[in-house]
Amino acid sequence: MEIATVKIGTPLLDEFIVQLKQHLSFQYENHSTDMYILAAEEYYIFNNSSQLNMVVAKKEGSTILVDAIGGAGGSGIFNINYFSESEFINSAIDAMRECCQNMNWAFELGENK
Repeated sequence: MEIATVKIGTPLLDEFIVQLKQHLSFQYENHSTDMYILAAEEYYIFNNSSQLNMVVAKKEGSTILVDAIGGAGGSGIFNINYFSESEFINSAIDAMRECCQNMNWAFELGENK
């Protein structure tokens, strides 16, 4: 599993999610007034596995804290994922960065795990 954390410089959670969904597609969405969970399952033919990709966004004061999670993309005895998890993480980071540039919001990439 790979995780990236991002801090977005706006309290406009709903608008951020609208912008993000223009770049990434999700099959599941659940939200409250201060938190969104977005998820998608993708099948990777090259290693014959399915991977769960998630974005969890939480409004925290005047910012939004986001975790992008790519997990279970590996298969076989050595759990080889052919970088599918990091591919999603990089796509999510690029999408969030572009959203922030378009809306003139601050973007701060945290530590990848």
